[in-house]
Amino acid sequence: NQVEGFGKELAKALKAEYLDDVLLKKSFTSTQTLKTRFARWNNMEETFVLENAEQIKNKHILLVDDLITTGATIEACANVLKASPGVKISVVSMAFTE
Repeated sequence: NQVEGFGKELAKALKAEYLDDVLLKKSFTSTQTLKTRFARWNNMEETFVLENAEQIKNKHILLVDDLITTGATIEACANVLKASPGVKISVVSMAFTE
């Protein structure tokens, strides 16, 4: 998984902890490539779940994605992470499209 490798290397460079047991994908979605922003959002709704929320309480989270097109996946992930009290979220991506 290229995002996992990217995230681990970023964490190492930032001297930060890499957590892969907090934001989990609970269902697998069909490809997003030909969908509109609204269709992408509907496809992402309720796809992710927050586990071990205490690990990120009052922390600044760097959310990593491989490609940002419409932002639907990042937005869905951020909405789930915000359920943990005091979380601040920043986003980094390997690429984006317009």
